[in-house]
Amino acid sequence: LESPFDVLVGAAAQAGLIFGAYAVARFLLEKAATQREAVTAGVARYRGLAEELPVAVLVVSQSKVIFANPAAQRLLGDGSLPIDGHFLYELLPDELVAGVRDAMGTVVPGGDPVHVEARPGGSAETPGYLAATVTTTEYDGEPATMIVVNDLSRRVAVEEANRNAEARFRAAFTKTATPFLLVDVVGEIDQTNGAARSLFGDVVGGLLGRPLVDLIHDPTGSLPGFLGDGSWEGSDHCRAEVMTRVGGRAVADVTLVRDREGDPDHFVVQLHDVTDRHRAEAALRESEERYRELFARHPVPQYRIRPDGEVVEANAALVALLGHADADALAGHDLTAASVDARDRDRIRRRLE
Repeated sequence: LESPFDVLVGAAAQAGLIFGAYAVARFLLEKAATQREAVTAGVARYRGLAEELPVAVLVVSQSKVIFANPAAQRLLGDGSLPIDGHFLYELLPDELVAGVRDAMGTVVPGGDPVHVEARPGGSAETPGYLAATVTTTEYDGEPATMIVVNDLSRRVAVEEANRNAEARFRAAFTKTATPFLLVDVVGEIDQTNGAARSLFGDVVGGLLGRPLVDLIHDPTGSLPGFLGDGSWEGSDHCRAEVMTRVGGRAVADVTLVRDREGDPDHFVVQLHDVTDRHRAEAALRESEERYRELFARHPVPQYRIRPDGEVVEANAALVALLGHADADALAGHDLTAASVDARDRDRIRRRLE
């Protein structure tokens, strides 16, 4: 230094360098502290969120569990000891271990999660069906693996119950002696059972895809109107007696089935074959007509009376014998009072009783 001015400049330069170094060091320290706070806050938020989730969340590093939320403790632990620090494969059911191990070997940072499901099994102490989603994450600033384990036992049980219910319905639908048809909302046949095919016979040449109204005739028009209504704001059920195109008669019960949103989905049609009943009723009417004709035209006077003697029915020969104009004139008469000998009347009554 050749002058006092040089000393001042040198001192100022040194002070500037020292102050600059201090400022840089302070800035770096504050930034590191801010980053640590952010990481700590992020971990706290992560832990808080994970602890509230109803599914099991595990964070694994080098095959050891470094974090487990309460749901994981309930699902995979014994309820008393924490599972943090345990090896992951000691906690998972055997059915899930191989899939999770393979997933942890293939999942990469930024890649898609890998989903693994265990086959059904377990006992009263262990879950029956588990699913795991494996992905990469960071925990305390270090790379780690996050595994979300969900107990699907209830869902699988519900699905199995639905399958069983559908199988029972299908068995009842196909094997019942009542003709069943499933008809779509435009009135075309979608499914049938054996009884329906037997009812219509082979002459129809196949039922699927055919409009139901092509196979039956409803003289009242209520059934075709119900099938073609399109709104069904009233009742979802319609009953009508119909004539089949193969010469039979049936009572058709048609029910509209709606989906979960309440929109029309399809119709269930039950056909109760009443052909034999109609034939029996027609034969009975014919028999009654023959009896009535024989009774009315028989030359021998005949009548029917109640136990008290009131006339129920009398033929023309009796009306003429008693000198009346017609059978109505006998209404209210007690023919037993016309007995010549009351003892005969009482004897006949006792025998009849």
